[in-house]
Amino acid sequence: MQNKYKYLIFDLDGTLLDTDLYVVSNYAHLFLKYKPHEMKRLADMIYYSGPTLDEVFEREFPNVSKEKLFEDFVEYSLKYSNSLSTMYNGERECLDELLRLGYKMSVCTSKRVDAVLNNFKHFDMNKYFDYIIGFDSVTKHKPDPECILNCIEKYGCETDGVLYIGDSYSDIIASHRAHVDCMLVNWGLKKIDLECKPTYIVESYDEIRKMLCK
Repeated sequence: MQNKYKYLIFDLDGTLLDTDLYVVSNYAHLFLKYKPHEMKRLADMIYYSGPTLDEVFEREFPNVSKEKLFEDFVEYSLKYSNSLSTMYNGERECLDELLRLGYKMSVCTSKRVDAVLNNFKHFDMNKYFDYIIGFDSVTKHKPDPECILNCIEKYGCETDGVLYIGDSYSDIIASHRAHVDCMLVNWGLKKIDLECKPTYIVESYDEIRKMLCK
């Protein structure tokens, strides 16, 4: 497999960083402020990781100003997004090896680019990635393939040399629509319907390393 792919495109939340605790706590603080008697269950809020802020705000807080919600969300994020997030076991070793072997790596995420840069500075991850395609980099968001196609255009590569790596249904559908192979990281709390047919399924960064660094 090492020789098949040269370009790896990663999702962020739930793939490069374990942000489940941070995402849930940020939305919980919004519910406490704006809908204190309608708090969601953990099993529901875990699925807020993946969709854009606009999508969640429209669905859960239709009567609250988006500008105010965004302000509150960002303020909480600046305080806690790094301290409530972690890298995964074996991830640093895997990324180091992928970089050493010459893989070109990028990020496609529903987060804004400045938020990603904040995370990457804290976790010393900038050195691994050539491009960051965030919420504010595209006009259409996953499961639309625009972010993946944007990366492919920047690299000037063919789709058969690209592998997309993500943790959600929208990640897999976006990769299908971009006509690239996809790897589902199946280690999170979210349950993914495998009918979306990922090309590969892995349970750890050790598995990714074994598959791509042979």
